[in-house]
Amino acid sequence: MQQPKNRTTQFFRRVILVAGFVCSFATAEHLPIKSFTTADGLSSNVILGVATDSRGFIWFCTRDGLSRFDGYQFVNYSIEQGLPEPAVTTIIESSPGNYWVATNDGRLCTFRPTSSRANGEQSKSGKLSIEVKILFQPVSVRTDSRDYPVNDIFQDRSGQMWGATIGAVQKINNEGILRYNLPKFFPDDRQVNVACLVDDSQGSLWIGTNKGLFRRFPDGEMIHYSFSPTLQNEKVQTLLVDREGRIWIGHEKAGLFALNPGTVRTFQPGKMNDREFSENLMVKQGVKGSVVQLPEKSGEVRRFTVEDGIAENEIVVLHQTPDGRIWIGTSSGLSLFDGKGFRTYTTANGLLSNKISGFAEDGDGNLWIATPNGGMKLALDGM
Repeated sequence: MQQPKNRTTQFFRRVILVAGFVCSFATAEHLPIKSFTTADGLSSNVILGVATDSRGFIWFCTRDGLSRFDGYQFVNYSIEQGLPEPAVTTIIESSPGNYWVATNDGRLCTFRPTSSRANGEQSKSGKLSIEVKILFQPVSVRTDSRDYPVNDIFQDRSGQMWGATIGAVQKINNEGILRYNLPKFFPDDRQVNVACLVDDSQGSLWIGTNKGLFRRFPDGEMIHYSFSPTLQNEKVQTLLVDREGRIWIGHEKAGLFALNPGTVRTFQPGKMNDREFSENLMVKQGVKGSVVQLPEKSGEVRRFTVEDGIAENEIVVLHQTPDGRIWIGTSSGLSLFDGKGFRTYTTANGLLSNKISGFAEDGDGNLWIATPNGGMKLALDGM
């Protein structure tokens, strides 16, 4: 008479065991990632940025030079080819085969690699025993009799190149550099350090700085958006314009902000026009797991933090994929906004590092991710 009971007990034990296994697997979902390190040919595992180009190459900006990946192997470029500083922060293809490169010390150069290694490029197997050709040409960033380090470079929708620098943005052309100073909101423009740039469909240039956010209209007029007095820290680290025209603002310590900029210009031309992200505008999402409400009204701002499911309040980089999802790189993990809520992934899910420093998307729908421990290719169709 005890046998059926024992069988029933064993059955339920198996069910509980399987259920526990499934829950454990679901908690630590392993992402469809392929990793790349110096063992594969990278110049360095410390990657500061990543980009793709018109020919399908993946470019890794590393601490020890540029690494180009063609899907099979790496070709590396360093100071031996004329790079002014080993650490590269940004590379942008301005036209097919022509690139602008910014280095960690604020210098700017043009770069035109050749299609073969006959010029002394380095492959992962070592240096070639032939004469090295200089491929990088330095570009002077001197304006107003001063040298201004370039923190970042950006190409707008018209193809115009811009530089982010101290107290201004710079219009970069082959003929030279034209400087556009920010409005005199501060006694010394050297107090303002421009970190990032994006443009919107209305032709406005959005400027992220350590003193808040600026919007430069096509006619040169500007609005300044301040986080004070709500937040003591004003530092904007990254910007994104989504498909609906919202501005996503990655803050150094206060999380992620979404702004509906609106289309009406309510300011006085030629004067200082200041806006505050005050508490009445900055609606806070506070319930973890709830459906996220994005700003609908003109001028409305929403703020999202770790309480809403983001990995960390220090936002480093943002990217939107064609399916509308927004990828959020933080100092403590990778977060994904799917239009309803946030999900977070860490090394427990297969990341090389929890610190994300860059995103780029290739033509096959893969998301390339830069970290201090190497690069990763995330197959988006596997998610």
